[in-house]
Amino acid sequence: LRLLRLIRALRMLRMFRTVWRLVYGLLTSGNAMLSTFFLLLLMLYIFACAAIELITKDAHLATHPDTAWIVAYHFGSLHRTLLTLMAFVCADSVAGVYAPLIIEKPLLIIYFMLLLLVVSVALMNLVTAVLVEGALNNASADKELARHDIKETVKKAVPKLMQIFKDSDTDGDGTLT
Repeated sequence: LRLLRLIRALRMLRMFRTVWRLVYGLLTSGNAMLSTFFLLLLMLYIFACAAIELITKDAHLATHPDTAWIVAYHFGSLHRTLLTLMAFVCADSVAGVYAPLIIEKPLLIIYFMLLLLVVSVALMNLVTAVLVEGALNNASADKELARHDIKETVKKAVPKLMQIFKDSDTDGDGTLT
């Protein structure tokens, strides 16, 4: 409980505000991260099932010398296919996987383009949009911090204003005319 009070007090210091926003954004984005994980897993599972049907079960690709090892190694089982498709999420050296397959079976370009567009581009952009929206909501909802800023500004301005009024009071009676 004391640690939480300390964290709350540190939040009020200007130099810790950015850190607080980052930590708070990370803590409040847990639901979005979990949802993203399951949505990504579902999309990869769907594309892995399609890859098994389109690539693994294709007799020409499984027997051709340029593609047989790719089919056996990268698309040999559902687990291996899911692992291969995880590289497509980051577009991590995937050309070595899809290029020989597309050369031998050009219609696979549709499959791989859909995979790249859905998983790498669309899904990740949607996740980014959700996280940014959450961060903006958190920043705008922090009214306590805004109130604290106003109080600090007023506290700093009051002595200066009092001095200005004192200097303006020429006759010293405590009133301005």
